[in-house]
Amino acid sequence: MFATTSKLTSQTHFDKEFVFPSKFNRHRQTLVINKNSTETLFQFKQQVHIASISGLGLLITTDNPMNAARYQYHVLTENVILPENMYFNIIALANICHINLTPFGPAKPNLFPTYKEIVNPQVQPLFVINQMYTMTSTELMAGDDLKLTTSEDYRLIIVDQNQIDIKINDQTEVLTENTCMIVGPKSSYEIQCNQLHPARMLTIYFSVENLPHHFLQEPLQLSQRVLRHLMEFVELVDLSQLSTQMENLFSDKIINHFQGFLIDLLDANAAENPDALNNKLPSTSMRMNQDDQLFQDIIQYIDQNIEGDVKVSELSDKFDISRSTIQNLFQTYLEQTPKQYINSLRLNRSKQLIRESTLSLTEIAEKLNFGTIQYFSRAFKNEFGMTPSAYSKSIIP
Repeated sequence: MFATTSKLTSQTHFDKEFVFPSKFNRHRQTLVINKNSTETLFQFKQQVHIASISGLGLLITTDNPMNAARYQYHVLTENVILPENMYFNIIALANICHINLTPFGPAKPNLFPTYKEIVNPQVQPLFVINQMYTMTSTELMAGDDLKLTTSEDYRLIIVDQNQIDIKINDQTEVLTENTCMIVGPKSSYEIQCNQLHPARMLTIYFSVENLPHHFLQEPLQLSQRVLRHLMEFVELVDLSQLSTQMENLFSDKIINHFQGFLIDLLDANAAENPDALNNKLPSTSMRMNQDDQLFQDIIQYIDQNIEGDVKVSELSDKFDISRSTIQNLFQTYLEQTPKQYINSLRLNRSKQLIRESTLSLTEIAEKLNFGTIQYFSRAFKNEFGMTPSAYSKSIIP
C-alpha cells in the first residue's frame, strides 16, 4: 500500500491549478462526501476543476477503468484540474469531506464501474490491546490441579518447562514446552501437572478488543522468532518494575510490545494452519507493500504484452512465484482468475482497436491471439452483448 501511494504522486493524470477561469463558476457544485469506498467512476467530456474545502478526500483517477495498474491516488490538499475524459471519483479519508467540483462547461458525467470496489486505504488494526494487568510465573508439581475462572480478562498461558494438561469446554489439550493457549473471558478451565517432573508456566492477564475468536482455546506454537519477541517483552516488563520514572512511557512500550508479540504469534500460527482461519489476519505494512507492488508489476507486464499469448505459466516464470500465488493475488485484488482478467483485457483492447485503428476484424483477432475470427466474435458478444461487426457499425459517424 505504501509503495502504491508514494509511487502515484507523480501527478501524471492532472495539473495543479494556477489560474482558474471564473466564467465557469456557474457550473460549480459543492459536494459532501462521507463514503469511504466506491465502485463507480465519473467521466466528463470537459476539464474538471476540483477544490478541497474541508476534511480529507482521496482523489482516484485512471485512464483505463479495467486496468488496476493505471489507477492513481492523490490526497486532496491542493486544487487540481483534470483533463478531458479522465475517469475519477473521490472518497472520504476522514469521516467527511467537502469539495467544490466545477466542470468547464454544462454537462453531466458518464458513469463507469471500477475494476473492483475501491476502499479507503487507511491502515486499521484488527485487534487492540487495551491493558496488560499483570504477568505471573507458576511452578506446578506432579499431581497439582488448579481450577480457575476468568472474569472480563483474557489470559495467555505459556508453558516454559515440561508440559501441562489444560481442560476447558469439556476438552483436554496437552500444552508442551514452547506452546501456549489464549483463554477468553468468563471461562472456567482446569490445569493439571501429570508428569513426574515439575512444570512451569507463564500467564499474562490482559484485555483486548476484537481478538479473532478462532484463536481462543486452541494450542498455539511459539516459533523461534516469536520466542525472541516474547523474551524481549518479558525483559521490558522486568525493566519497568525497576523504573521509578516515565511510568506512562513504559506502559505504552509494554502494551505496544505485547500487541506486536501477539500479532507475530497469531500470524505464525495462521501460516502453519491456514485452514483453521475463518477471517484474515491483519497483514503487516511490509507484506501489504510487497503484495501491492508485485501485483502492480504483474498487471503492468500483462498490459504491455497483451498482444502476445500471455499465460499463467509465463507469469510464474517471469516473476519467480508459484501459479497458486498468482491465482491468490488475482482473487484478492480483482476477485477473478488471471485468465478471466487477461481475456477481459484483450477484449477491451479489441474494442479500442476497432475504434482507433484501421485494422480489419480478422487482423484484430490475429493481433490479439484470439485464434479464429469465429472465436473472437463469440467472446466479444459474450462480453459486450454485440458482435465486433455490430460494434464497428455502431461507432461509424
